[in-house]
Amino acid sequence: MKRKKMNIIRRAGICGALAAALTAGLAGCGAKESAGTAGTEPASASDSRAAGGEETRIAAGADGFQIEGDGASVSGNTVTISRAGTYRLSGDMADGNLLVNAEENDEIRLVFDGFSIASADIAPIYVSQCGSVTVETAAGTENSVTDGRTYEKTEDDESPDAAIFSECDLILEGEGTLAVSGQFQEGIRGKDDVTVASGTIRIEALNDGLKGKDAVYIEGGTLEITAGDDGIQSDNEKDSDKGFVTVSGGTVTIDAVGKGIQGESRVDISGGKVAVVNSEEGIEALVIEISGGEVDIFAADDGINAAGSSGMAGEPGAAGGSGKAGNLDLAGEAGGGRHPFGGVTEGACITISGGTLRINAGGDAIDSNGDLNIEGGAVYLEGPTSGGDGILDFAGNGSMTGGILAGTGSAG
Repeated sequence: MKRKKMNIIRRAGICGALAAALTAGLAGCGAKESAGTAGTEPASASDSRAAGGEETRIAAGADGFQIEGDGASVSGNTVTISRAGTYRLSGDMADGNLLVNAEENDEIRLVFDGFSIASADIAPIYVSQCGSVTVETAAGTENSVTDGRTYEKTEDDESPDAAIFSECDLILEGEGTLAVSGQFQEGIRGKDDVTVASGTIRIEALNDGLKGKDAVYIEGGTLEITAGDDGIQSDNEKDSDKGFVTVSGGTVTIDAVGKGIQGESRVDISGGKVAVVNSEEGIEALVIEISGGEVDIFAADDGINAAGSSGMAGEPGAAGGSGKAGNLDLAGEAGGGRHPFGGVTEGACITISGGTLRINAGGDAIDSNGDLNIEGGAVYLEGPTSGGDGILDFAGNGSMTGGILAGTGSAG
C-alpha cells in the first residue's frame, strides 16, 4: 500500500527553535517531473487499483521475455507493465529493461524470483508512473540488477541515471537477496520516498548508493553499500518536511568516498545498527537526532556534522566546521561557545538522547554549526591530533543533561 509521508515532530528544548526557522527559511514543494507514456497501453477504468489477484508471470531468457497473464506487454527486449497487480519475474536478461508505466494511483508489486537483468545504455528497472512500487525478493533467491557505463542522455537531462530508478514511492522488501550495480551513476534512486523494509540488499555505485529525493526510510533488513560518493542521500532542499533519512531498524553498512549518510534537512536514528566503515564525513544534515540503535563511524574528516547546504536558509558558516569548540555546560544550562571564526547556521542542531555512538574521526568527531545537546545514550569519541579540530565542536549553545561522554583527541 502507498506509504504515508512522515510527519516530523521537532524536539522541544534546545532544538525547538529550529522548527520555525527551518519552515520559514524554506518555501514550496518541488514539482514532480511528468512521466512519459510511450510504448504502453492505457489501463481501462475497470482495472483493479491495488496489487493482488492473479499473478502475472514474466520469464526472461535468450529469446526475450515470455509473459503469462495480464497487465504486461513486450516490445523487443523491453517489457512494459501498465496495470496494477503482482508480477513475478524470473530468469536472466543480458540486455533489456523493465518499464513500469501504469495509472498514477496503481500499486505495483514486482516479485524477483531468481531474476537478473542488465542493460547497456538505460536503467534496467525504470518506474515511470504509478502510485507505488514494491520490489520483493522471494525467499532463498539471488537476484541482480546491473546497468551500463554509458546512458543515452544529455548532461542536463532528468531521465533515469540509476540501475533502479523510480518516479514513484519505492519499497524494497522480501526474504531473498538483491545485488544492484550502478555503473553509470546511482545504484537505487527514487524521486519520492524510498523504503527498505526487509531482505538483503547489496549496492555498488559509481556515485551515490541509495538515494530518495523526498525521504529514505530504513526499517529493517540488511543493507550493504559501496559508493563512489554518498552512501545514503535525501536531497530535497525545497520543502522542510522532506529531504530526510530515518533509520529505525535493520543493519546498515556503508563504505563511501563522500558522506556515509546525508540528509538535506535531517537525519534521525532511533534503532538498528549503522556502521559507516569508511567516509569523508560520517553523517551530515541540518538536524541530526540519535535516540537509539548502535552507530559506528569512521571518517577522514568530521564524524557527524550539523550543517546547511547552499539550498538551506541560514547565517554564514553553513558548510563544514570552522573554529574552536564551545564550552559544553555539564550543568544542563545552555552554555556559551560560538565559533570565533564563523557564524551560527540557523536551525543547525545535534541531539543525542539514546543509543550507542562510537566515532573515529580525522576531523571533528562531533561538529555542529549550531547547537549541541546530549541528553542520554553512550557517546565514545576518538578524535584528531591536529590543532584545528577537536572531539567536540559547536558554534551555538551546548549542554549535557544525561548519558555517557568519553573521548580522546585534541581540543582545537
